[in-house]
Amino acid sequence: MADSPVHIKMNYNEAVASKKDMLVSQMNLLKVRTFLRKYRILRAKELREKEKLKKNMNDAMLLIKKLQESLPKNNVPKIHKVQRIENVPIETYTPKDKKKEAEQQAYDNLEAELKEIQERLKALG
Repeated sequence: MADSPVHIKMNYNEAVASKKDMLVSQMNLLKVRTFLRKYRILRAKELREKEKLKKNMNDAMLLIKKLQESLPKNNVPKIHKVQRIENVPIETYTPKDKKKEAEQQAYDNLEAELKEIQERLKALG
């Protein structure tokens, strides 16, 4: 069997609408294609920059190691060494703590008012 074209009967408005839909689809595909192209270019640029950064970091690390090797060693007697203080947690007071404290006070005030109202009800009843 040979491929034969299929004809579909459409009125003018349907034909125009389908033509518009087809053109919009083509336009969207072209936009996606351009976005993908730009993405690939930017991604390649990003990878090149990362490679440069990695190389520069390795060079810097080598320079730091050479510098540490060339500097004299620090020979401080044990007497002069500073003893480390144990890690003691330091309490800090932040605005979040203030907010929590204010909320707790408001809650406590509500509890007090509720108890007072319950006492009044008991006194009346």
